[in-house]
Amino acid sequence: MSFDHEVSFACKILPLLKDSFRESIIFSPTSILSGLSLIYIGATDETEKEIGDFVGKEKSNTKENVIERWSKILKSEPNDESKVKISFGNGIFISSNVSLLAEFEEMLKNKLNGKIENVDFNNVDSVVNAINNFISKSTNNQITDTTTNEEVISSNNCICVNTLHFIAPWDNKFDKLEMKMFFGTPSREVQMMRKTVIPRIGWNLSEGKNWVCLGIPYDAFKAWFYIVLPNQHYSLIKLIENINVHSFEEFTKKGDFKGSKMFVTIPTIQQSSNHNLNEILENIGLKTLFNESCKVGQMSENLQKIDKILHTSFINIDENGSEASNTVSKEFEIPRTGGGYKFCADRPFLYFVVTCNDNKKVENNKILVTPNNLLYVGTYC
Repeated sequence: MSFDHEVSFACKILPLLKDSFRESIIFSPTSILSGLSLIYIGATDETEKEIGDFVGKEKSNTKENVIERWSKILKSEPNDESKVKISFGNGIFISSNVSLLAEFEEMLKNKLNGKIENVDFNNVDSVVNAINNFISKSTNNQITDTTTNEEVISSNNCICVNTLHFIAPWDNKFDKLEMKMFFGTPSREVQMMRKTVIPRIGWNLSEGKNWVCLGIPYDAFKAWFYIVLPNQHYSLIKLIENINVHSFEEFTKKGDFKGSKMFVTIPTIQQSSNHNLNEILENIGLKTLFNESCKVGQMSENLQKIDKILHTSFINIDENGSEASNTVSKEFEIPRTGGGYKFCADRPFLYFVVTCNDNKKVENNKILVTPNNLLYVGTYC
C-alpha cells in the first residue's frame, strides 16, 4: 500500500460525491481504506480480490502483508513529544443473530484496533444511538448525532462505520483574523486568517497551468495542509474532473518561493460530512460487497453481505492549526522593502491533508515532502 494507492482511491471517489464542486465536503481516504481493511480480513474469493485492489494487495505481497501494513498505521502510537495526533475509529455493528468467527474477532481487535458491537436491529433507535456514541467517542465529541433512523433498517445485519480524529498545531501559526468576502456558493463574508510568510518558514508554493497550490506545514513538518486554488479563468469543477495521481504529485512537489515574502489569506474551516458509501464503492469496483454475491466466509458463517458502510469526517482549521490550543508564533524578521506574492483563497478551492515521513529532508534550503497518508480531501465552496 502506497500513498499513490490512497490518492488513486480519492480521485475515484471525489467526482462521485454529490455537488462537491458546489457544496463544501470532506472525506478521509485513509480512514475509508482502513475500514475496508477490517472487512478484508474476513473476505474470500471475488470479494477479497475487489477489496484487495484498493487496500494494497499486489502480486508481490500477500494478504498477511497487507494486514500488517494497516496494523502499523492503525496501531501506531505517536511520539510523546509529537504534537500531531491521529486516531482512527473503525466499528462493526453486527446483528445479535449473526455469529462472527473467533479468529476474525481476535485479528480485528488485536491487529487493526477495530471495535465490534452486537446490536438488535429490530430496535432501530438503539442501533442509531450506538453508532452515534461510537463516532462521538472516536472523535473526542467533535462529531455528534450524525447517523439518523433513515440510515438503519430492521432487516440490516451488518453496518461498518469509520471516522478519523486529527489534532495538529501549525508549525508557524497565523497572525490575524478578519472578515472578508468569499466568492463561493453563495458569496458571503467568512472569517479569514492572514500571515506574511518568508522563505525560511518553509511553506511551499507550486503552480500548474490552471491552478496554484499552497502547502502549509503542521508542527515539525509531520503533516501538511494544502490548498489548491483554481485560476480565475478555471473552476473547481474542472479541477475535480481532471484530477489524478499525477495532479497530487504536482501539488506537493517543491516549488519556488515567489520573492522575499508572501501575503497569505485563507478561510478558517470547520467542516463535517457524512457519507453512505455503498453506491460510490459499487461504482468504483466493489461489486459484490453489498449483495448476495458477497463472500466473507472468514468473518462469519451466516453473514450474507455488508449492509452499509458509513463514513464521517470532520476538520477544524483556525489560526492555531487543527483543533490545536493557542500557540506562540515563531518570530522571523519580515523584509520591510519590496513587494510580495499574494495568495488569497477567496473563491472555491480543493484542500487536502497529508502525513509525512519522520525524517525531514532539506535540499538547497528547501524542505522536501514525502507523503505517507492522505488523511483528508475536501472542497470549500
